[in-house]
Amino acid sequence: MNQDTNTTGLSRNSAVREVWIDWIRAVGSVGIVALHVVTREKVRRVGEVDGFDWWSLTTYETVTRIAVPLFFMVSGYLAIGRCVKHGDSAYAWKRGLRIMAIALFWTVAFSFWTMIRTKVGFSFASLIDTGQASPVKFVLDVFYGEAYFHLWFLWALAGIFFVTPIVAQGLSSLTQRQKVIIGCLLPILVAFDYGLHRQSVQVDYFRYSLLSMGVPYLAYTCSGYLLGVGVKRCWTGLSIVVYCAAFSICLWAYSFLVGQNPTEVANVDFADKWLFMPFSIPVCLMSIAGFLMIAKSSLASSSKMPKVASRLARDSMGIYILHPFVLDIANYFDLLGRRPNAFVGTLLVTTVVVLGAWGATVALAKVPVMKKTISL
Repeated sequence: MNQDTNTTGLSRNSAVREVWIDWIRAVGSVGIVALHVVTREKVRRVGEVDGFDWWSLTTYETVTRIAVPLFFMVSGYLAIGRCVKHGDSAYAWKRGLRIMAIALFWTVAFSFWTMIRTKVGFSFASLIDTGQASPVKFVLDVFYGEAYFHLWFLWALAGIFFVTPIVAQGLSSLTQRQKVIIGCLLPILVAFDYGLHRQSVQVDYFRYSLLSMGVPYLAYTCSGYLLGVGVKRCWTGLSIVVYCAAFSICLWAYSFLVGQNPTEVANVDFADKWLFMPFSIPVCLMSIAGFLMIAKSSLASSSKMPKVASRLARDSMGIYILHPFVLDIANYFDLLGRRPNAFVGTLLVTTVVVLGAWGATVALAKVPVMKKTISL
């Protein structure tokens, strides 16, 4: 989330700062929190939400589903770019090992948190069934692709860093036009593959095992680099059209699928897995368009980024890691995204959780040992 630089040359001292990366990190971290607020509300109220609340939750979820793909695209742009420019394979492998260590540390930490939460009576806040939680069980679950519900990102990202030096050589040899074409096609092809997978539903497409957890996201990672360096002129107008079209299709298709039998939990789960996954075709198109809108926007590239937004971007990884703690506590004290309604409540809870996680990140950053677990 918060790599050691956001520059073209990947050197803090000499390279030109690319502010659009900070914008993606800042907005994306808030989007992730909002997404988890929405999904928890959907789980608790499945089959009971209708009208204005239903459309509010669905719209928020549609907007925030591109946050994870965008983070992978930014990571690809930076990591592959560094390997291409400096031939620095050791950097990528060391970064992968460090991310794995961070993921393992927080996997154990969240296992203890789950046990504590269960004992004090708010185990309902989890989105996963952990059974008899223990640190050993949590670590073993990771190898089966069942990392704590948000830590899967770190495991997937670590795996991608290990293969970055390999893919960098091939991607760098492409022409500018090839980079643009392949950068768009890679995620779309995986999206079609995901659609085919939904017909069989034999295994989890994203988390089958630790070794395969990040494989699909390699498409977004490569796409981020290819589009970041391949697109030279601004395609903002076309990107906006594609984004809005995919957004509208996603909303309509979701309402159609759920509306077939809105009282059954299975229909919501069915619609979620078709449309609200990172590689559903609408989310894929929105992610590509969103990346181009931000990366190639003259507004997003402005050097006059507010200090608070810049600091939020810098702390984005810590916010991502720590926000479930704050969200669990907020839920325990009955701070839910349904009051006074889902539209306003989601904004309120998201704000509280972001600020709480941000405060915790700033506090932990003052502890030398802990600082290494919430930043890269």
